[in-house]
Amino acid sequence: MRRLLSAGCWALPVLLSASVAYAEDKVLPAPGTKERVDLRDEILRRGIEIKDQGSSRPTCSVFAMTFLLEWACTDAQDAPPRQGQKLNDLSEEYLNHMANVATGRTDDGDFFENIDRGFRQYGMVTEASLPYDKDKAYDFSRMSVPPSLIEAGKRFLKEMPTLRGRFIKEWSNRNPGLTEAQCDDLLACLRRGVPVAIGRDHSMVAVGFELDASQPGGGRFILRNSQGKKAGEQGYCMESFESLKKTTFDAFVYEKKGLY
Repeated sequence: MRRLLSAGCWALPVLLSASVAYAEDKVLPAPGTKERVDLRDEILRRGIEIKDQGSSRPTCSVFAMTFLLEWACTDAQDAPPRQGQKLNDLSEEYLNHMANVATGRTDDGDFFENIDRGFRQYGMVTEASLPYDKDKAYDFSRMSVPPSLIEAGKRFLKEMPTLRGRFIKEWSNRNPGLTEAQCDDLLACLRRGVPVAIGRDHSMVAVGFELDASQPGGGRFILRNSQGKKAGEQGYCMESFESLKKTTFDAFVYEKKGLY
């Protein structure tokens, strides 16, 4: 469903934070300064590992959405009271299948809208409850999820009442690309410490950015991939604002209700 890596991914330098000024067609740092937001250290602290979707399964959007939920679940202020369960390792297999149950589809992999619909109806479970197999072809007709596990998924949902999902940009393959307002919204989410799922030929998650006037579009995004730690730099890469803004089909975020 999604292609592998965008051509605009680069290695990851380290930059310092500073004040910001905005231009009409670019997000530009003030002269001589650079701003940087990078959630990777916090991701590591929370124990959310880079995963590998496998070369034969088109489930990148499922992995992106699962990561958003893992991030939300490991927020110390909002984590559900699930003693002994690994909320930093949730089940892509469950989310993938329940999206199909919710929408009447049978595909391996789906769009953010359908994946969120499955989550809203059936919740989520841990990876240990329903492990993902990157080497085994998904077959909807042979997939069996015990009713007890579905009930556990629904309980999970009830324990996260403050979580809401929204689109920064709704899906469109006829009109790809982010407007300036949408790009500003994306940057604002990252500044608040909220990662954003980016839907393209190969979906990834924006987990940071750096403003740099020397880069196309005024900076670069830090992107989290789902092809294991050998892809890019330990599973991450960077892409210019200009490249990502031109190629994004949709962008989705989970936030706490009432805060933003």
